[in-house]
Amino acid sequence: MELIFSLCCIYLIYLIGEDIFNEDIALLSAFFLAFSPTFLFYSSTILTGIPSTFFALLAIYFLIKTEYFLAGLFIGLSFMIRFLQFFILIPIVFALFLYKKNQLKRVVSLVYGFLIVVIPYLILNIFLYKNPIYPFLLQVFMTKYTGWVFHEKLSFYFINLFKENFLVLFVIIGVIFILKKRDYKKTTILSIFLLFFVFFNLMTHKEMRFILVFLPYIYLVMSYGIFESFSLIKKKKGLFYLAIMFIGIIWLTQNINQIRIPVYKEYPEFISYLEMDNVKDGIWINNPIFIVNSNKKADELIYYPLYNSKKIDGLKERLTEAKHVLINTCDILPCPEDDKDCTKNTINLINHLKENFKTIHYKKEDNCEQFIFSR
Repeated sequence: MELIFSLCCIYLIYLIGEDIFNEDIALLSAFFLAFSPTFLFYSSTILTGIPSTFFALLAIYFLIKTEYFLAGLFIGLSFMIRFLQFFILIPIVFALFLYKKNQLKRVVSLVYGFLIVVIPYLILNIFLYKNPIYPFLLQVFMTKYTGWVFHEKLSFYFINLFKENFLVLFVIIGVIFILKKRDYKKTTILSIFLLFFVFFNLMTHKEMRFILVFLPYIYLVMSYGIFESFSLIKKKKGLFYLAIMFIGIIWLTQNINQIRIPVYKEYPEFISYLEMDNVKDGIWINNPIFIVNSNKKADELIYYPLYNSKKIDGLKERLTEAKHVLINTCDILPCPEDDKDCTKNTINLINHLKENFKTIHYKKEDNCEQFIFSR
């Protein structure tokens, strides 16, 4: 499914590029997306970035076809897969009010399609959590207090996007030409890209997988910038072909060096243990990978939603509920920097498990300790 969504994203960026720019820019954008190291890496990884981007691109496709209700519907689906996709509504509404007449009718149709998908979810949340917006509040909490090991400088995306594809510099030229043309469709694409790019740069938690939600828009703007730049030297054919060959060789060399295959650490002892018939319930784990190939259900994900001293105290209080505890210390350590007692409390928790459970498995790999405890 992930691979199908990835292929559909490539096709959709072509269709969108062909409508907004031209066939050449559409082909180039699709080409760059298809061979983006980040996109290739995550096209076989079961995460929400690419599926949510597919529905967002489908929404953009129907938007430029003036099917506003369908655009809103697919924005809703994209949002349901990844909450951050809600933000594409903002530049779309902005562009509609800036460039279109009778814009209120269009916006109402857009929002109506969006709400048809989202309202049932909000109603469900009332029954599940007694609060329609609880998942969003939880996401805000986790964004604020987790992922500190991924905190990066403001330069992170600038540097890594350049490392991935040095032609990203042509985005600047693309932005300039789009602002000069003042075209509704081009401005919509540019606005979505800029909003996401600014937002993710302001976040302290930075990972390259986050750029999947705006990578297609980058490549559309970049490809437009490339074509506008090369059109200036098109009459000088010798210089034109020399520049294309030179840039192509550099891009190819850079791209090959960046491409890598997703490799996941396997835990054969954990998997074998979970396959045993007597392991049925009371399963506590600190990494979903332990259980992903098993039909067993975990009752506790130790690090979620935040692993700290308070969480450790809560685990100790509920330890009578546990029957099987699977821990890899590198999945929970190091602790948050502001929690000075967390590391000590983690050691105490493991010692407590050793005293009250039987140690079925222990292995040390580098600085990581693996434990399987059974009551």
